Order: sequence, then C-alpha cells, then structure tokens
Amino acid sequence: MTDTQARQSTDSFEVRFSGPGARWLRLLGHRGLAPLALLLLALALYLPGLAAAPPLGSGEMQMVETARHMLGTGDLVDTRLRDGSERIVPPGLPLLQALTASASGQGAEAPLWIFRLPSLAGAVLAVLLSYWCARAFVAPPPALLAGALTATALPLGAVARFGEPDALLLAAILAMQGALARIWLSRTPGASSPGLLAARGLAAVFWTGLAGSVLLAGASGPVVAGLSVLALCLAARDVRWLARLQPLPGLAILALIVLPWALASALRSEGGVLSGGSMELFAGILGGQGVGAPPLAHLLFSLVAMWPLPAFLLLGLPMLFRSTRSPQVAFFLCCLVPVWLLIELLPAKAPQQALLLVPALAGLAALLLSRGDESAAPHRPGRILRYAAAGLFAVPLIALVAANLVAGPLTGSWPSPPGAVIALLALMPGVSALRRLTRGEAAAALMPALGAGILLAAAVWAFTLPSVAPSLTPAPAAVAADPVASDPDVSDPDVSNSGASGAAP
Repeated sequence: MTDTQARQSTDSFEVRFSGPGARWLRLLGHRGLAPLALLLLALALYLPGLAAAPPLGSGEMQMVETARHMLGTGDLVDTRLRDGSERIVPPGLPLLQALTASASGQGAEAPLWIFRLPSLAGAVLAVLLSYWCARAFVAPPPALLAGALTATALPLGAVARFGEPDALLLAAILAMQGALARIWLSRTPGASSPGLLAARGLAAVFWTGLAGSVLLAGASGPVVAGLSVLALCLAARDVRWLARLQPLPGLAILALIVLPWALASALRSEGGVLSGGSMELFAGILGGQGVGAPPLAHLLFSLVAMWPLPAFLLLGLPMLFRSTRSPQVAFFLCCLVPVWLLIELLPAKAPQQALLLVPALAGLAALLLSRGDESAAPHRPGRILRYAAAGLFAVPLIALVAANLVAGPLTGSWPSPPGAVIALLALMPGVSALRRLTRGEAAAALMPALGAGILLAAAVWAFTLPSVAPSLTPAPAAVAADPVASDPDVSDPDVSNSGASGAAP
C-alpha cells in the first residue's frame, strides 16, 4: 500500500503529527528508516540478559535437550522429549536450535544462549511484522508506533530470552495477519487491487505462515487464523473474498511443508499416525498447561503484564468506539476479540497466551497516536480516563522497580547493585511519561516510556534475575551451566536414551 492510499484508509483519523512530542515521529516515520528504528529498539530491549537469564521452569530445557539430542545423534526427525516419555514436540524450534548450535561451531556443547537465538530472532521479526501488518492501513509513522508498542510489551520481552516457540509463533501469526489484512482490504470499494503476482505472493505468505505456525506450536496458529477469518467474514457479511486466499494452491503449500515431517515422525512411532505421541503435535500453546482461573482473569492479568501498552490503549477508547466501522479498527477487532474470548473460556490460563493479543492491541493503540492535535476537542480524553491511563502505567512501573530492590532480601540473597541502580534510573523517564499521560499527550509519553522499558529490561534480565536465580531454581541453573553433564546423549552419542534428562519436569 502506498502512503497516499494508507492515509486515505485512515478515514476519521488525522495523520498530521502536530501534537506535543510528535517531532520524533516525523523524523523516524519514513518508509526506509522506521524498520531500522524498530530493529534497533528490539535489540536494545531483548539483548540484555540473553546469556545471563536463567531458565525458568522445565519448558525451555526440554526444548534445548531435544535439540542437543538431535545434534548428538544426527536424527533431525526424532523430537521426543528426553524425559523418558514418548511425547512429541513440534519440530520447528528444536530444528532451528540445532541448526543454530551447529552453525556456531560448538554443536551440542553450545551454551544455553546459543539455543535462545532463534527465539530472539523470532521476537525481532515479530516487531518488524507488526509494523508491516499496520502498514496495510496506515502510513509509516503510525505503523512505527504499532511496532514500538509491540516491542515494549513485557510478554514479548520475556519470550525473546527463552528457548521456547512463543516468539516464533507470534511472528508466523503476524505474517498471516499482514497478508490477510491486505487481502481483506482489497475487497473494499475504491481500494486498489494488487496485481496478479502480488496477490499470489500475499496468499503464499499467508499459507506459509500457517504452515510455519503448525511446525512451531501445533494447532495454535490455525486456531488463531481461523477465528480471525471467521470474524472478518461476519463483519463483512461476505465470504466471496476468501477466494483471494487461493485455498487450493494454499493447501498444497501447507501440505508440502507440514506433511513430510508429520509422516516421518508418525511412521517411526509405535501406533502410527494415531499414536498418542504423534497426536501431541496438535496440542499447541492455547491448549497447553496453565493455571486454572475464572473468566476475565486473563483480562485483569493483561492490564499489568502488557505494560506499557494498556495505558496508551485506554486513552484511545473514546475515539475507537466512534470509529468501529473503519476498516483498520474492524480488522484489529476481528483479530483480537475472538482469540481473547477463547482464552477467557479456556479452563487453563498461561502467561504466554497474552502474547497472541499484543499486536492487535498495539495496532488499536497506534490509531490513537496517529492523531495530529491531541489537545484539540473533541478528541482529548477526559480527566478520569487520563488519570486511569496514568495509573495503568504507574502501578506496573513501581512494581517492577520495587521488585529489583527487594528481590534479593526476599530470596535470602544480596540485591544486585547494578540492577537496583538501573531500576531507579528508570523512574526518571517513567515519571516523565506519567506526567504526559495525565495531560493526555500520548505521542509525547511514548518516547520516555520506551526509555523506561529499556532500562527496566536491562535491570531485570541482566542483573536482578540472575542474582536471585540460584535461590529460586537451583536445578535448572545447574543444567544451563553444564549442558554436557546434564545430557548423556551429548557426552556419548552411543549411549542409550533410556536415561532421564536433567530437564525432566
């Protein structure tokens, strides 16, 4: 979509960027500069602590042990967990981890952070794809805002540092949504239709993203895509546009990517394609393990966990409610509401499920920031709304700073001096953002909010968490520090796999 078409598609939203603090948007919001700015922002947020952060729980180490086994035996089809069970994990992440470790020259003896590089790449790619998804509707500056809010959200920063498939799954889903947005938008009257080659390319991106999500996390990607397509059909009251997805060639792409591994894995399992181990492929993150919680518990959790995104979204609610029929709002709502309702109805709630909602929420929040004059009536948020948004920003900020100060004493260890100092320094840009939020100046508040997020990420992941980890998770930390001792397959590939891995849950 060209910049002119993107600006025309914003309907009632004023893309003038003349409000307080919007100068940096005009400087960085260019087609070639915005992706570079997002790349640097993502690296600044996700690199601190990549090597120092200890594994939390058994999920990451199970994936890493599976990848090490693949390297030790040379068998890239066997993705059974090394815990003595026959459970099969989707092959996408272990295969990428094995290839990354092999490329590093260290093979199965590579340190843990090498196995985390695919997750880091997935998180960075998700940030860039959130920008690409928003570009279907808006010009580069507001799309830059969507990418920045996606990058700063706490769930994405967490999964970027752990060897689990969540970040890569989000990137695959965003690839699908970006292609779907352009295909769906082309059905609207007056929209320019892509050429034949471009239309086929968008359909190929959609189906390739769908296949990638299956290899990464089973059924989670198809469920999210299916709910979004169903909601878009209901919103448009039309199903004819689905022909633009080119279902027959798309299913061929899906089968070409997924079936070879699925058949190879099933044929080597006892019981064939219907064996219990083989069916683990279709569990996915949405149906994975979690904590029992009542409906709406996930919404309350997201208000804190997605910091600082909810504060900016709250300021835009009045304007969004007046613009629900605009194409960009309708698309983001169709990608957001069905998945959120499904998560709320699931009996088990898991923190990584919130990650699936971040890009759509960031896109909605970016529509607020794409307004030009934020102080002009009738767009200025009311006082109650402005102070509520400031509260949503302040409470997690204070909690994160306090956690860096008291985590050491609460766990019986010394607090990390660099972590405490950097966390206190984060209060300076945090208070600056808070003051601007109380005045309703969302664009002006975003830049200091990004600064606070970068400082807090460095404090938590690079200093505080590693300093208290030995008293919290001694076993996983030992496994991470000595991969050879924890995996008999690494030290001697000829040894039988009957021994249990040190990452067993």
